[in-house]
Amino acid sequence: MDGFLPDQPILLPRGLTSQANLLHVFDSHELAGLYSQRQKLLADNSPMAEIAKGSSWSNPIAVGDAKMRVFFSPEPGGRKSETATRKSLDAVVNAVKKAKESVIFCMYSPTDSELLNAMLAAGDKGKILLGLLNSIADPTKKKKKDSNNQSDSGEPPAKPSAATQVQITLYKRSRKDKKVLSYDYFRPGAAPAGFLPELNSVDLTSKSIVPPSPDAKKSAPPAVHIHHKFVLIDAETSHPIIYTGSNNMSHNSTYNNDENLLEITECPRLAQIYLSEFIRLYEHYRARAVWDMNHPKGKTKKTAGSNADLIKNHKLQDAFTLKTTRDEWVKAAYKKGSQDYLMRTRLANPS
Repeated sequence: MDGFLPDQPILLPRGLTSQANLLHVFDSHELAGLYSQRQKLLADNSPMAEIAKGSSWSNPIAVGDAKMRVFFSPEPGGRKSETATRKSLDAVVNAVKKAKESVIFCMYSPTDSELLNAMLAAGDKGKILLGLLNSIADPTKKKKKDSNNQSDSGEPPAKPSAATQVQITLYKRSRKDKKVLSYDYFRPGAAPAGFLPELNSVDLTSKSIVPPSPDAKKSAPPAVHIHHKFVLIDAETSHPIIYTGSNNMSHNSTYNNDENLLEITECPRLAQIYLSEFIRLYEHYRARAVWDMNHPKGKTKKTAGSNADLIKNHKLQDAFTLKTTRDEWVKAAYKKGSQDYLMRTRLANPS
């Protein structure tokens, strides 16, 4: 063993249709010592304000062929406090802004506007940008009346809160360029020809895909499917940066929760493992998300006959059909500036 083990994805019985999460095992007495000290601090049940005092990044620690440092939340104050700090999130935002080639992320839900805007800006500047989230809310969907987040008509409010503005931005961008997508599944009755609907193996509440069992508690949490928290910067270069840990990179994670955020640098080997795991998840869920975007619930056109009949009637059915010519396979990869072009010239470059 060369110092630490790479991340090991935790796959539940239903594999990719269940929660995507990960576990890290590092062989480092120094790093373990920092976590041990933190555990003792929390065991004393000190007030949150006391725990937050002096929160900062640790000194870099050599672990095998990587360098790591850790930040334990919460930070002092809050977003509206004049004394609030953002040392943890600002490190991630600044690293994203300095990305040379790519920004890839997998999160439960990004709610920090500075981080989201920095990631979207990287894509606008010609960097590879790919993101996978647990869900992306439609800001025009009518919800319970909320003066900060929703109008009576269900339209986006004239002055949305910061969190709502993030969702509005994310929703529009996800529909426009489809670089950032949410976990999705093939619904019963709406799966494409040749595919079975996917059912959730976690049956806790009415929010689950399948009806709750009689024993399900109404107060139980809804099933979560994408629970990764990582940002991967310049994964294909010799100087990648990985941010991961329990921190959701949100307001609550920064100021209200006991969380840890790891920064891992100088380890292309581990970055490539992350990249491979991301692509595995992204491509799996992207197919379902794109299909469902173009086949809204209750609007799937019923057609009889062969797959050829379905191809004529479904806008993106060909996305699930093997191509028959070389041009069909590679055309997008030669369109300059496109994400396929960037991935072909950068990720597949033997140099």
